[in-house]
Amino acid sequence: MTTEFVLLVDASPAELERLQQVCAPTPIRAAQLSEVAGLVATEVPLAVLFELKRHPEPIRAWVTPQLDSMVFPVVLMVAPGDEKALTAWVQSGARHWVHRDHPEELPLVLDLMSMEAAEREVRQSAQRRVQESTAALVRLARSPRVTGPDSDASIREVTRLAVKGLAATRSGVWLLDDAREHLKLVDRYDRRDESHQNSEPPLPPHPEYLKVMRAHRIIAVSDSQTDRRTREFGEGYFAPADIRSNIDVGLRLRGEVVGVLSVEQVGRRREWTAEDEVFAGVLGDVVSLALESAERFRAETALRQSERRLSDIFKFTNDSIVLYRVALDGSVFCEDINPAGEAATGVLRDEAIGRKPQDVLPALNETVVKDQFQNCITTRMSTALESELTLPDGVRTVSTALVPLLDESGNVERIAAVSRDMTPVRAAEQMQRKLELQLAELQKHEALSRLATNLAVDMSNTLDLISTQLSQLSESPVIPADAVQAIRTATRRGRQLTKDTLDYARRRVPDKNRVNLAELVTGVVTTLQKSAAPQLVLKGAAEAVWVMGEAAQLQRSFSALVLHAIRSAKEASNVDMTLSTVQVTAGMAAARPPLVERRYVKLKVNFQGKVLSSEEQRRLFEPFFVTSNDPESSGLGLAVAQTLVAAHDGTVFVESSEFTGTSFHIFVPVAPEVSVAPVYRLMLVDDHAGMARVSARLLETMGYRTSVFDNPHDALAEFTRAPHAFDAVLTDLSMPQMSGEQFTHAVHQVRPGMPIIISSGRAGDLDPATLESLGVKGVLVKPWRLDEALATLTRALKV
Repeated sequence: MTTEFVLLVDASPAELERLQQVCAPTPIRAAQLSEVAGLVATEVPLAVLFELKRHPEPIRAWVTPQLDSMVFPVVLMVAPGDEKALTAWVQSGARHWVHRDHPEELPLVLDLMSMEAAEREVRQSAQRRVQESTAALVRLARSPRVTGPDSDASIREVTRLAVKGLAATRSGVWLLDDAREHLKLVDRYDRRDESHQNSEPPLPPHPEYLKVMRAHRIIAVSDSQTDRRTREFGEGYFAPADIRSNIDVGLRLRGEVVGVLSVEQVGRRREWTAEDEVFAGVLGDVVSLALESAERFRAETALRQSERRLSDIFKFTNDSIVLYRVALDGSVFCEDINPAGEAATGVLRDEAIGRKPQDVLPALNETVVKDQFQNCITTRMSTALESELTLPDGVRTVSTALVPLLDESGNVERIAAVSRDMTPVRAAEQMQRKLELQLAELQKHEALSRLATNLAVDMSNTLDLISTQLSQLSESPVIPADAVQAIRTATRRGRQLTKDTLDYARRRVPDKNRVNLAELVTGVVTTLQKSAAPQLVLKGAAEAVWVMGEAAQLQRSFSALVLHAIRSAKEASNVDMTLSTVQVTAGMAAARPPLVERRYVKLKVNFQGKVLSSEEQRRLFEPFFVTSNDPESSGLGLAVAQTLVAAHDGTVFVESSEFTGTSFHIFVPVAPEVSVAPVYRLMLVDDHAGMARVSARLLETMGYRTSVFDNPHDALAEFTRAPHAFDAVLTDLSMPQMSGEQFTHAVHQVRPGMPIIISSGRAGDLDPATLESLGVKGVLVKPWRLDEALATLTRALKV
């Protein structure tokens, strides 16, 4: 390091003293030439003074390398007549000398040398700074961060490099909003506290400044607050921050200015050099590249996500999708088919590719398909068609939409055929129309019921009056006895008709009890057999079958139906009746409303008679409807029979054909089995206290005793206190205080083998191995039904 002294070589004591006086307080040291090398190896003096005339050519050869390497500065002391030697020394690199007769010049020379050293240090420091910043900028430009998805990291690095490379106070990157009016700070680096900031509010619109930035790539401003290009920011931005000078570089994306890189000098004005502008411009280009790369990455990511979504839709949708390519001659060929299309058509993808539409699905009408595809190509609009096709799953109603896919020129290059099986929808629509007809029929019956009720009441009052008058005239000799009897017979028939009308109209809820339908039907057959011409044959009545109902109403409805069969049957033919129990499936219930999915007792009454038309079958149970099969059937008998069966949650259907004859199918729900659950003690644990208490009340109706806990810790404490006070535990799976698995494990620690049932909306997620390891006896998936809970408890308790 440089030391604060001057080395005087081969000088006399007088010279040393004289120089010491003029250089004070800088010390002067004396040394012989042979000692110089050793001294400057450990300390570098401010200067080394040589007496020019005392150092011949060999000595100069030794000093010259020191001049070139600038290890130490050299000052020559010259005297008149040393001009030739001085010239040789200057050519060797010496720059400073002092006249021997004017030693007072030495301090001035030393000051000059100090200034040159300081300037040299500044230049070297600036060169090092520029070199380091340039190297860092090159590394950044080559870094994956610039070409990656995140431009923020690159921007932070650029703002830091801008401050360091240009020796500025701070630097920031601002981006325009979507409206291209407001500048929003992305990042600003400040050298004073080495901080990054991005929370500053957006700047208000500065149209003149933006106009300048759109016209110029770079603006270098030495007076930021007064320059016409930037004075819009003067009072609102530059003055509060004491910004005196700035360099702004426009950031461009696809040729459009989207923001600004601003390098700012605070506290003093600065004249920017051409090198400064070039460096700032390169920094701006790096930011623009980072922004472009981030936008491209976002676009590519969005495109990949869109393609993945389309691929997922194509692969996993339930609709059949066949993609056709349109050739130049207008013909179409299969380009791809999704799995749903393969399943629907029975044609594998490899077999379908390259085929025409009618080859992919031969059931298509070639002419219709050709016309529809041509129409889609010509109009460039979607078109739809619906047809019944014979597919591997049978005859299905298929709706197909042909969607044109256009190329960049607007021509149809592909057509997507999206097909959906509309069979369930059309069946549902048909069912809806059927239900609407049934609703209209019910509304009609409701109106008839109100009318019949009023008429029946009036008729009953009239018959009561006739009966009263008849009792007064029965003993009169004027009216013959047979006439009175005829009036009484007619009155009884009128009363029966009135009763039938009221039964049909009022639809009274029956008083339900357990009824053995086999015994009841057997009684009906026995009663009617006495007066019936056809033979009544009953099968399946050997064992009791139980329903819930009012025996008198059921007997009356069955009698009316069987009596109709007797009157309608051909001579010498039987009326066959079969009593059985059937399980109505969901498909049967959908085809025969109002049946539901459950077990029924079915009574089938079959006879050979005149075949009923579809119109007669539809209207058979209407009041006073007369069939050609039974001209005497006019009345309310069948209508009342159907009404009474419906009051028991059952129904009656009629079928008639030439081959099977005419049949009544009477369905009445099977009564639930009578069972009394043994008194078991249950612990119910559920953090939803209301749900647990509802479950407890349901189980208590079946004879169980329950204890409800809404905190598993409280339940575990009670169970630990009295582990044999409970016969089974029903616990929720997901509880915030303790999971169902943890609670189950803790209970089994206290009482191994304790029957535990898990109840949860996600209980099905537990695999069998986990259930077995926990020792769980059963799983109830919420919301569970009472019959499910009873069955699970029965299995768990081994009853």
